[in-house]
Amino acid sequence: MVRDNASRDVASDSGAVRSRQRRSLYRDHEPLVRALALALIAVAIAGYQANLLPYFGQTLSGLPGWRAAYYGFGLLLLATTCAAFIFNNHAKRVTLPVVVLCTLSGLLILVHPFDLVAKSFLAAMVLCASLAIITNCAGQTRVLSFAAVAVTFNAVMCLVDIMLPEGFTNTLGRAAGLAQGPNLAASQLVLGAVVVWRAVPPRLLWSFLFLVAAAIIATLSRSGLMVAVMAVVTASTEHVIKRSPHIDAIRWRDVGVGAVVLCWMAAAMVVNHRFSTASGVAYKTMGQAANAVAEAPAAMKASTSAKAIRSELKEIDKRILTEGNVNSASARSLLMRRAFIRYTMSPWVGIGPEEAHKLAPHSTYLLLALAFGVGGLVVPFGFIWMAARTGNWEFPLALAGLFAVSHDILLFPSIIVILAVGLTVTTTRRE
Repeated sequence: MVRDNASRDVASDSGAVRSRQRRSLYRDHEPLVRALALALIAVAIAGYQANLLPYFGQTLSGLPGWRAAYYGFGLLLLATTCAAFIFNNHAKRVTLPVVVLCTLSGLLILVHPFDLVAKSFLAAMVLCASLAIITNCAGQTRVLSFAAVAVTFNAVMCLVDIMLPEGFTNTLGRAAGLAQGPNLAASQLVLGAVVVWRAVPPRLLWSFLFLVAAAIIATLSRSGLMVAVMAVVTASTEHVIKRSPHIDAIRWRDVGVGAVVLCWMAAAMVVNHRFSTASGVAYKTMGQAANAVAEAPAAMKASTSAKAIRSELKEIDKRILTEGNVNSASARSLLMRRAFIRYTMSPWVGIGPEEAHKLAPHSTYLLLALAFGVGGLVVPFGFIWMAARTGNWEFPLALAGLFAVSHDILLFPSIIVILAVGLTVTTTRRE
């Protein structure tokens, strides 16, 4: 017995020695790891948040060695992430809640067959956890500076877009910049501004906000504009109540930037007839949205009140084909209603990510509930809770709003990058 205890003590001591040696090795190479983490997060921000990779991806995929470079970047990101998480106690302590949330969210895909949407969701969760860890290692100030530059770049590209009748994407008349669509561009701008505005130098803050606000308006995304207004009101209320952070008064330079942006948008209305037409239609239907949302289900119910649930779903499918021509808000309401009805038919385990995504529920809450059942509802509320840990009110509110109006928030890497940065920065501030 004594010999067994002694051997266990020796094994324990040798294990502790090896652990100290590994940590000492990490500390010796910590500057290199930090530099590598900064380079990786800079590439991720430029490639995904600034939309360079999605926009030029098809062109790049034809280059020799591109696939090796792309997957090599992913492997290097994972290796750096693992090294930092295992040997850096501060990074582990700060980012552990984010890592746990992303891990549990990713495990939900085991409930259903591994389809294309499940693959995208798992990749997004892995990317979010990895970027959260290396953001902590790279240093918040530098990462936020990179992210602020990306938000500014996206805003500028949206304003350039409205001057071009053909635009950068296939959504004519609405600004999207290099993003895959105007609604995604608006979501990126709103979430990006909410995350980085406190890191923008005070002398540039108002100019930055004017530029981003103009770009959000140029996307003609009514849902994005609604969430942006909510975030501004929330941030203003927080500032009045807490008296923090200090915001400088508007300067003449800021007024000049605002005037230039307004003149630019006015010129775009003249130069680009598609933008002027789309603007008129968008803000005309905005005033009619409430009535359209109320009338669409009512009209549909009148014709399906005596039918079963499946017949009602067929009626919704038929009405959706033309409802978008009447008002996009009413079309969204029907899509959400269809998704909710399908969810009530399989509330515990859902119908799978790919089938749920085909229904286009226009809500992350509905998408994940429909895909994974009750467990899926935990995911968006988990991210909102993580965002709320900072005490900065506008971040969780903006995230909750975007979850309510879009089902792709947790599927696009362009959103995941700024979300990971925001969650890490807010978590660290709370620490």
